[in-house]
Amino acid sequence: MYRFTRYATLQNTAVVPQAIGWSMELCGYVNKTYKVNLKAGMEMFGGLNIHWEVEIDSLDKLAEINAKLISDKAYLSMIEKGKEFWISGSLKDQIVNFPQP
Repeated sequence: MYRFTRYATLQNTAVVPQAIGWSMELCGYVNKTYKVNLKAGMEMFGGLNIHWEVEIDSLDKLAEINAKLISDKAYLSMIEKGKEFWISGSLKDQIVNFPQP
């Protein structure tokens, strides 16, 4: 099992409600379209970071979904709309492997 996480630092506290609403809309679209369980949340302490994460069975499946997302005009339009919320250059990605017993 793999967990893909992306996070970004928000511009300021004033955009938090809008960023959370936008993130929920984005997750809803991705989950419905690609049959995954993408979640979003805010860090509680330490910074104005918003996170998205999804668990995927294989890296091949993650690559397949990513290939579809980068050509999905509706998704890209949503990303374009949302980029006003975070600081440019603050997006970070991480993949963690959870070995199965």
